[in-house]
Amino acid sequence: MNAEGVMWAAVALTCLGGAGVLVAFLVGPIGTALARRISGGGDARRLDEVERRVDELAERLGTGPLGDQLAEVHERLEFAERLLARAQLNHPPADAAEETTGAATPV
Repeated sequence: MNAEGVMWAAVALTCLGGAGVLVAFLVGPIGTALARRISGGGDARRLDEVERRVDELAERLGTGPLGDQLAEVHERLEFAERLLARAQLNHPPADAAEETTGAATPV
């Protein structure tokens, strides 16, 4: 057998070995999981379960004592934001007063 024949034999054996590894990969657990993922099977039930839980938690958060507490905290936060905005309008920061008058304001 000459050098060219040996080279083709090595290429053929490499291709056969690669094909064997590919078949083992696709038939094994990774291939099965990949096929399931591509076909979308199994995920639909899990997605339905997750959506149900999210809806349940959203409902629990919006109603009952936890929802009432959340609404009260939100109301207080908005009140504090309004007070801060009003205070900033009445008393601008010292840096802003310097820029408008050109002089430092006494402390």
